[in-house]
Amino acid sequence: MLLVATAVLLEDLRSLERVHAGFAPERVFQARVSIPPTYRTPDEVSRFVDGLLERLASTAGADQIGVTSAAPLSGLLRTVPFSIAGQSTAPQDRTMANLRAITPGYLDAIGTRLLQGRAFAETDRAGTPPVAMVSLSLAERLLAGRALGHQLLINDNNSDGPRPVEVIGIVENVRHAMLSLPGTMDIYLPFQQVHPDTVSDVRDNQFWMVRTATDPAAF
Repeated sequence: MLLVATAVLLEDLRSLERVHAGFAPERVFQARVSIPPTYRTPDEVSRFVDGLLERLASTAGADQIGVTSAAPLSGLLRTVPFSIAGQSTAPQDRTMANLRAITPGYLDAIGTRLLQGRAFAETDRAGTPPVAMVSLSLAERLLAGRALGHQLLINDNNSDGPRPVEVIGIVENVRHAMLSLPGTMDIYLPFQQVHPDTVSDVRDNQFWMVRTATDPAAF
């Protein structure tokens, strides 16, 4: 029985090694940062993030830098109900998706591929049209793979109710929870466009990812 169990475990490990996780952790330095509650608004948090990004960009060995509110396999998952604008959906039938805020350089830093459309730009900020990227799973399951240009109504706040965001990009599936689980329905928002009600998400949980030119430990 012990030999059989060992053989099964080894086969499971080999299977996981063959899994494409949707990100490439090699040469990636990760640091989890929380900043004080004196940063009360998204604009204040954005100023902190912008300043540290600028400083890290001039640091030797930093090739790509990005920030997310929930890193893959970190154990943090935030789900929100959403619907597709123009499609009638009863409240009890609203679909749930994982919600993450990311900076423009995050996909490159973690090695996740943009499959269609465009990634976030520095101009995607407060005061500009709200945008989003979605995972391939969400695009295929709900929009027949043609997600670009659609508006999602995401219920990510406690004051304004569902708010519209336009899908501008489709991202490859990332195994956020476990390597043994398939890709999930994910919605990505620009770090600088989070709703004021959820400022704690980007203040208390910042995962800084730096793809380095050499050994991450040395960086």
